[in-house]
Amino acid sequence: MSTAILRLLSYITIRIAGDVVMLSHVALKLHYVKQETERLVSEEANIDDKLMKAREELFEQKEIRKRLQKKKESLEEKAGLILETNLLSDYSETLKELDEQKKSNEKLELKLNAIKMM
Repeated sequence: MSTAILRLLSYITIRIAGDVVMLSHVALKLHYVKQETERLVSEEANIDDKLMKAREELFEQKEIRKRLQKKKESLEEKAGLILETNLLSDYSETLKELDEQKKSNEKLELKLNAIKMM
């Protein structure tokens, strides 16, 4: 065989060997990519489950909050003046002043009766 043909055969052999190596690397890469994809799909499913549970819990917590707010409003309505401390203190002061005024009126009435008897 001629040297040109030998060179061509060796060049083709080297090219084929390089292509085989490249194809084996691509096949190995494909294997690892498939494994990673499966892992990520599994992880996504787990995250989706956690998300659904979190959404359900959030919905339940919102319902509880809504019920508690209604209960609070109902209790505030029933409490009325008890929650208005300013009004309560004003009312208690008014009662004290009323008692003092009654006592003062009684004293004045006694003096008036004493004057009338004279």
